Amino acid sequence: MRIAYIYLLMKDSSVGVVRKAEQQAEALGLMGESQMDVIVLNPDIHEVSGQLHKRKIRFVLPGPLGLVEFLFFKRQLIERSVDLSGYDKIILRYSSSDRSLQKLFRKKDCIAELQTMIIEELEAKISTSPFSVSSLARRIRLLMERRYLVANLAECKGMITVGHHLAAYYSSKLGTPLPIRVITNGYTGLKRENVGFKPFDGKELNLIFVGSRPDVWHGLDRLVGAVLDYWKRGGPIKVKVHFVGSFSATNIPGTEKYPGSFVFYGKRSREEINALIPEMNLAVAPLALHRKGLDDTSAIKTVEYTFKGLPFIISYPDSGFDEVEAARSFILRVSDDDGIFDFDKVVSFARRMTESRTETLDYMKTYAERHLTWQVKMREYIEFVENSTI
Repeated sequence: MRIAYIYLLMKDSSVGVVRKAEQQAEALGLMGESQMDVIVLNPDIHEVSGQLHKRKIRFVLPGPLGLVEFLFFKRQLIERSVDLSGYDKIILRYSSSDRSLQKLFRKKDCIAELQTMIIEELEAKISTSPFSVSSLARRIRLLMERRYLVANLAECKGMITVGHHLAAYYSSKLGTPLPIRVITNGYTGLKRENVGFKPFDGKELNLIFVGSRPDVWHGLDRLVGAVLDYWKRGGPIKVKVHFVGSFSATNIPGTEKYPGSFVFYGKRSREEINALIPEMNLAVAPLALHRKGLDDTSAIKTVEYTFKGLPFIISYPDSGFDEVEAARSFILRVSDDDGIFDFDKVVSFARRMTESRTETLDYMKTYAERHLTWQVKMREYIEFVENSTI
């Protein structure tokens, strides 16, 4: 059986998404698994290496008009850019809906992979900047999702999600039985990477948040609010939050008054981020996932934090960590709401992690290798595709 795992991406797609595809292909190579190709369709790059196929999208319309094809003619883009006759089944990392996908799903045995509640996420983005230029495109997409999303998924032969809530949500929307598998995110490629958090000295606490942009569900306002409240109540610890990504103090109110405590690095390479790790006590994962309607998910950054030995703060159950033992947990769960949380708990968590640092790092390494490698995840993908009812 030959399987095409397809990503259809626009030029400004997240670097993290491309890295995920690269790591999945690398894992297939390490497994000696040749029946699946990871195919990344994008406007710029064309290269093939092992199981990773980066193929330049073959647009018909010139220049910016290619966006019209991406919005309304995805099937044609995929079929024009990939010879699907060489594959028995397709996994499509679902990006957005249009009517053309129904025909693709009827012609080929397709499994849709969904990372989020698409409609709710669009609504959240529109609400944060309702009058921006990007909001118009999102409103058009929202109309199309409401019209075609469920109809498209009904033509699929199965579905993969990164969380239990997503699986239940889309299952209820469809109303008809469809094989669904929860497969959480993985990680690989730890050569020459720093591993291990800095012991907390009881005087200065260093936190790091890594994200592509300041999406509302990251809950960075909650993090800043908790720190400011801690200081207001006379908290004696110096706190320093390191933000990495395409955002600045203008995106997070309150930070501009304390430039020494809230540090913005902008976009950084993998190597540059890795260089920051030895100076960090804890990492921060999304703190307001409920703002886009999700109760749980699997974030790539939490998997990376685990491999890199950085205990982290989070506000929701991350599906990739269902098997973590409570007594050995390296995860601090804070409240899942819009209010600030008690930062004293963060300080206590940092002390606890430092007191058990050797044991914690050993457990994080063991857990990551047993549950979170892309080799483990890709076996799950192939097993699900092979066993799905067609």
